[in-house]
Amino acid sequence: MEHPFKHHIFSRIHFPLVSSPKTLFVLIGPTAVGKTACALQVARHYACPILNADSRQIYRDIPIGTAAPTEEERALVPHHFVGILGLEDYYSAARYEEEAIELLERVFRDVRDVARDLFRTELRVARRALEGDDVERRE
Repeated sequence: MEHPFKHHIFSRIHFPLVSSPKTLFVLIGPTAVGKTACALQVARHYACPILNADSRQIYRDIPIGTAAPTEEERALVPHHFVGILGLEDYYSAARYEEEAIELLERVFRDVRDVARDLFRTELRVARRALEGDDVERRE
């Protein structure tokens, strides 16, 4: 599998293959180091959503100065907690914690469901193949 950051400032960081369906990447860094680009590469590589934790990017009315992801970037992978509030809306760290934990539980449950369904499909295909082999051997 190609390294997701082959041509990026974060390319020196080792990212192992995800072996657990409950893996959470937390990307932190100072302003203007390319966190958005890096997050997009991770999310596209691992087919996972982005949960924003920037206290200003949650507001839709201040895109300048926050380096919020563009509409084009947001269209590439699902984003959460980006541009969802007006400046007059109240939001707290406690509310973010509750909503982020609830969202993570849904995301991890969905991952387990997809993995389970994929396993069941593969199992059915394998059974059919084996049954077909048995039928051919009996004839």
